[in-house]
Amino acid sequence: MGKMVKNRQNDYFRMYAKSARIASRAAQAMQKAFANEEIDEEELRAIKGIEHEGDQHMHESLRVIEDAFIMPLEYTDMIDLLRGIENVTDSIDAIANHIYMMRVKRTDKYLSKFIDCIVDVNRKLETLMDMLHLYKKNPAPLHELIVEINHLEEVGDSTYQAGMHALFGHETDPVKILVYSRMYELMEAAMDCSEDVADIVEKIVVSAT
Repeated sequence: MGKMVKNRQNDYFRMYAKSARIASRAAQAMQKAFANEEIDEEELRAIKGIEHEGDQHMHESLRVIEDAFIMPLEYTDMIDLLRGIENVTDSIDAIANHIYMMRVKRTDKYLSKFIDCIVDVNRKLETLMDMLHLYKKNPAPLHELIVEINHLEEVGDSTYQAGMHALFGHETDPVKILVYSRMYELMEAAMDCSEDVADIVEKIVVSAT
C-alpha cells in the first residue's frame, strides 16, 4: 500500500512538471516569433494551441486533485500552484493576442530582452517543478532556483523601466507609445506570474521545515 501511495504522489509532482513544460514551450514559441526583427505571426499562432493544451491539462489536473484522498501537499497549495503555472501560460498567450490586435510588426531591444528573460525564467520553473518532490528531503536546490527566478524578475523590472524611459523620452509617435508601453506592461506581467509560482513553492518549502 505504501508503494502505491508513493507512486501516486509522484504522479502529482509529474503533473506540475508537465504544466511547467507547457508554459516553457509557449515561451520558446514566442522567442522563435521574435527571432528576427520582423515578428513571425505563424510562430505566434502556435502559442494559442499550446495555451489550449495548458487549459486542458489544468482541468484534468483539477479533477485529479478533487478526487484525491491522500495528497503530498496541502490542498490549497496544490490548487494555487496549478493555477499559478497556468497563469504563466496565459500571460504569454496574452502577449501574443495583443501583438495581433495591435498589429505589432517589429520588435525592439527591450522586447527582445524581455523575451529572453521570459524563456530563461520558464526554464528555471521547469527545473523547479522537476525538483519539487525534494521539498522536504533536500530543499536547498529549490531555494537556489527561487533566488534565481527572483533575480530574473528584477531584470524584468529594470527592463520595463528602461524601456518606458526610452519610449517616453525619445518617441514622438503617440500610437507607437501606446502600443509599446502596453507590450512592456504585458511582458513585465508575464515575469511577475513566474515569480508568483516561485513564491508559492517557497511557501511550501518553508512550511515543511
